[in-house]
Amino acid sequence: MQAFRQACSSFRPLTSSTRCLAGTFTRLPSSSRFFADVKTPQATESSSSSTPTPASLSAADKLLDTLVQNKRKTRIPPQASTSSPSPPTPTDSSQDADAALPESGALPGADVPSTTPGGGGSFTGSSRRLFLLSAEEYRLYAQCTNNNVILTLAAVSKREVDRNGRPKSRTVAWVSGGTCKFKNAQRASYEAGYQASVAMFGRIAKEIEERKVDMKLEILFSGKGMGREALQKALLTSEGDLVRDLVWKVTDRTPIKIGGTRAKKARRL
Repeated sequence: MQAFRQACSSFRPLTSSTRCLAGTFTRLPSSSRFFADVKTPQATESSSSSTPTPASLSAADKLLDTLVQNKRKTRIPPQASTSSPSPPTPTDSSQDADAALPESGALPGADVPSTTPGGGGSFTGSSRRLFLLSAEEYRLYAQCTNNNVILTLAAVSKREVDRNGRPKSRTVAWVSGGTCKFKNAQRASYEAGYQASVAMFGRIAKEIEERKVDMKLEILFSGKGMGREALQKALLTSEGDLVRDLVWKVTDRTPIKIGGTRAKKARRL
């Protein structure tokens, strides 16, 4: 017993500052300023549960009615008219469109008269493909150098071939800067090339008129000089309208040196 009493006397007694241990609650300090200053909230159940007066009910109902009416005005779509639309009345534009339609069984563009290059007209589409298959093939060789320009017109044969298997051709006409009355250094000028091109265009028109044939023309350029540019500009003028419709292919045959032997010494004047 004496030992038990000594063990019990070693424990400190419970004080007011002892906290909650193992689910047991202790007393709080009676002199706490924090809890003394805090005011407990009053119950508001009586105020919230109190019924509103008839005046307040009428004001709330009016506000609710106005809100509902505004929502209905914004959300309800306008009613579509149930009356059937009247058929459109025929106008002058519809009558003109009916008159412009081709007859039954007729193809668009069937009434367009076909034209040939010899007649001075232009053509596109299927008529051009038929023309390229049936027309006689001619070649215009343009040899342009720094000293002169030489234009040669040749007719290509469809039946005869040379030993290399290429179709043979015969020379029809040729024109140069010298034949157009340009001498010496003037043959290398732009004007000489332009006049030679115009003269060749006239020779092509004469060939079409004399032989009564459809012609398709291939232009082959060779070399660089003033005559090359002159021929290109002459084709775009009114004097080259007939020849421009005949051209179906343009080829540049200017050789390009890649390696090989040493070039000839440049000429110095």
